[in-house]
Amino acid sequence: NCKGTLAGLPVGNVVVNCGAAVTHAIGGNVSGLTATGLTLQLNGGPTRVVTANGSYAFAERLADGVSYVVSIAQQPTGEWCVLANATGTVAGGDVDDVDVACTTAQAQLQLQIDDGYDYTRYGQVRDYLVTVSNSGNAVASGVQVVGGFSAAFDVAHVSWSCLPGSGSPCSGGVNGQADVPVGGSVTWI
Repeated sequence: NCKGTLAGLPVGNVVVNCGAAVTHAIGGNVSGLTATGLTLQLNGGPTRVVTANGSYAFAERLADGVSYVVSIAQQPTGEWCVLANATGTVAGGDVDDVDVACTTAQAQLQLQIDDGYDYTRYGQVRDYLVTVSNSGNAVASGVQVVGGFSAAFDVAHVSWSCLPGSGSPCSGGVNGQADVPVGGSVTWI
């Protein structure tokens, strides 16, 4: 009785029937997980701790037309996980393709040596910057930088030291050692 003509009397026969809102699950599949501590987050709010491979879904459900962003709130110990299909909009059904693939975390080191010059003459003193950077997804612990010198070097007068503030504590010397953080670097001179 949602429409009609007023006849000078109060209308008392309009009925509103409410039912449960139609909502949909957000989830996917996890593969490669061997550690604990993987925590996923939905739209910056509710979290879901995943402890095993297989399918998962958040407890919170979303209505049609609502956008979603799934992120990794905490990586599992010793592993690195990445998401596929992590963003989208709910469109008439459950979202079951926000997949998570996990692998063992690994450091990926690059070494750069720079003396700042195009050439060097015999007898000149040079400062060499030896930089080790880590573009991987795990801390590189106990990285050693070992110097090997040609006969052209005056090895008796070679000295090494770690530059302060270069990313992590390190020890100097020709056999310098450091822990290189993820996305960080360590430099010796």
